[in-house]
Amino acid sequence: MLGGRERGGALIGGRGTLTSKYPRRTIESYWPYATILFDYIRRAMPAEKPGSLDPNDLYGVVAFALYRGEIIGAEDVMNSSTLQLLQMPNRDGFANARGTFETFNWR
Repeated sequence: MLGGRERGGALIGGRGTLTSKYPRRTIESYWPYATILFDYIRRAMPAEKPGSLDPNDLYGVVAFALYRGEIIGAEDVMNSSTLQLLQMPNRDGFANARGTFETFNWR
């Protein structure tokens, strides 16, 4: 469930909470890349048979989660190209041990 606490907790919400007393690590507040969400859903869904979603359904679930998190619009297309280009809300919110921010290019 995207907003509930079943299994792994909520995926939606939590923006701006990482520095609060009760941070919520969700796709909106924590995950720096949409490809992490894609991989998570690919490996975990559906709960009864993880890893069995066909590519069309997989991109559909990813798009739905991103839409519910107000990261993409209802009419936006989600595929391998658009997924890689997507800018997540907390993309630049991570610092290394030196306290400086780094951008990683995984391509």
